[in-house]
Amino acid sequence: IAVRLQLYLGAGSSWYFSEQVNTIYPEYISHQFAPEYIVVNSMQNILNDYEPVLLNGKKLIEQMIEIGKRQYIIAQCLPTTQDTLLMGYTGRQLKAIEENKGDIWAFISSQNRLFSVDPNLTKSILTEAPYNDYFGEDIPGNVGKYMGYLIVQTWMSQQKGKSKTDLKALLTTPAMTIFDQAKLDF
Repeated sequence: IAVRLQLYLGAGSSWYFSEQVNTIYPEYISHQFAPEYIVVNSMQNILNDYEPVLLNGKKLIEQMIEIGKRQYIIAQCLPTTQDTLLMGYTGRQLKAIEENKGDIWAFISSQNRLFSVDPNLTKSILTEAPYNDYFGEDIPGNVGKYMGYLIVQTWMSQQKGKSKTDLKALLTTPAMTIFDQAKLDF
């Protein structure tokens, strides 16, 4: 594993606030440039090398679940790591998502948005941003990562007692199968 240490100088490093670097890595991204993210980011890179996530042309729900699968696996591999580190959210963002997950799900699942392939919608739900266009300043742009993780977590907990679903099988299970079988209660 090769780690680019310039990306882990600490969120408060003055280098990240220089004009040249800040245009490449705005503060909402550079807050994750701390040493404690090395293991999580390394796990994400290894997982993406092992099983690349292919999102182009997929429905919003499929994209959310594919991202959620990877978040679930990383959480299982790093069980003592804080959720803020696993998800890359600030504590305030994570708390806001948890408090509003029912409203977030209601919005995403209404008006056939779950099955949309509209790049503007998927960008607003899945791309890193300081805030979410639909949910305001307290919710990060990539709220779909958390919602996808909750769907996968729910489905995996429902698999207990059935035939064993390991992490490799999770990666190969179609996203729509997970969505169709998960009994969601947000």
